[in-house]
Amino acid sequence: MNNNWKKLFFISFVFYHSNIFAGGFLLWEQNGAGVGDYHAGSAVDASDASTEYYNPAGLPYIRNKQFVASLVPVIADVNFNGAIAVSTVNNNTAQPLNDEQAGGMSLIPNLHYTQPLTPRLSFGLGMNVPYGLETNYSTETFIRYAATQTSLQTIDIDPTLGYRITDDFSLGGGLDAVYANAIFDQYAGYSLLSNADTLSDNRLHSWGWGYHVGGLYQITPKSRVGLTYHSKIVEHMKGTSKFSGKLANGGTGGTQTSNNLSANLYLPPNTTLSGLYDVNDQWRLLASATYTQWSYIKSLLLQGMAVIDVQSLDPINNGEVFIQEDFRNTWNVAVGTEYKTSPTTTLRTGLGYDQSPVRSPTLRYIQTPDADRYALAVGGQFKPNKKFVFDLGWTHLFIIKAPINSSQTVGVNPENPSPESETVNVQGDVISQADVFGLQFTWNID
Repeated sequence: MNNNWKKLFFISFVFYHSNIFAGGFLLWEQNGAGVGDYHAGSAVDASDASTEYYNPAGLPYIRNKQFVASLVPVIADVNFNGAIAVSTVNNNTAQPLNDEQAGGMSLIPNLHYTQPLTPRLSFGLGMNVPYGLETNYSTETFIRYAATQTSLQTIDIDPTLGYRITDDFSLGGGLDAVYANAIFDQYAGYSLLSNADTLSDNRLHSWGWGYHVGGLYQITPKSRVGLTYHSKIVEHMKGTSKFSGKLANGGTGGTQTSNNLSANLYLPPNTTLSGLYDVNDQWRLLASATYTQWSYIKSLLLQGMAVIDVQSLDPINNGEVFIQEDFRNTWNVAVGTEYKTSPTTTLRTGLGYDQSPVRSPTLRYIQTPDADRYALAVGGQFKPNKKFVFDLGWTHLFIIKAPINSSQTVGVNPENPSPESETVNVQGDVISQADVFGLQFTWNID
């Protein structure tokens, strides 16, 4: 695929910039309707074509061709207060920082399509954004030596099939082709030279491959359960590292470039169990529990960076950043309800809890200040006719304060820092909250 085409396609489809609304970097918002009940019942609902992602076994429940387009705006408030010390700046003296902002507005788009092939077999296709994170800190304050822009953006293209084996039981599965793009930026400084700030800009991309499978069982006419599994995906990322400013090229300035930047990124597997119960013709109860195996992620190692020896200023194009993570496995749980107030209108609400994979303040980094969160959601649906359906939703995320007490080293061997390396120590707290809005349009084509 032509690189320019890939960039254009990627920019046009993915344009969000904060992960504070998702535990780790897994995103739940693969449709707009589910924002109204915090995606309770996601693996069992099968009410629209987004089931091709959440549980492809639900595809046979949709008896007509259907197209779903969703947009999920997110407004996040991310605030850091604390201190940062850099080994090469101000004699490693900690500099206090207050009210450093890294939030903003984000947009997550999703597209889904389904088409029955036979009375029992259905095809689905989606373009989703299953993983993502980004924080943007100021380039004007001392925080720039710890982080400026950190980003992971993905697109998942997933053809799926669902087959109804019996009237009560169906299975489904699909392939996942995930394109990932990552940015890791920060500034380097050097007290012995004036105006020495130099930007380290590191960009990587890759394709990764995986699958998802699911099953759906109708226990009674009023109740059913669903189970789905999304596999682990490994992104073998390659890219370019640029070191631009006075310290580049042995202190002569300009831009020092390495085209050998690489990193391996693991996108973790997860399993979701969902249940649904129709109390009566108007009232429905839903619940979900998702177990994500973050423990596959032990560390992140960026290799082949353009850096310098901080003692001799000699240029080095095999620099590294090592980030110890030791993620833990996590649970996300959600309960919700739907109530039909009329044949055309449905109201929703939901509650949820999302556990962070970060184990402790020493393993939490300012680039991705993740923490546990609680969710409160409300939403609704309007169905003016059989062709078109409109959904709206809102979720507020109450995010627990995230203490940080961690260090990060850039050098030739950052796991064993030497005097030639630069080390950044961060202590403080991140206080965050977020509002997630869901917009969805469903078109029943025939």
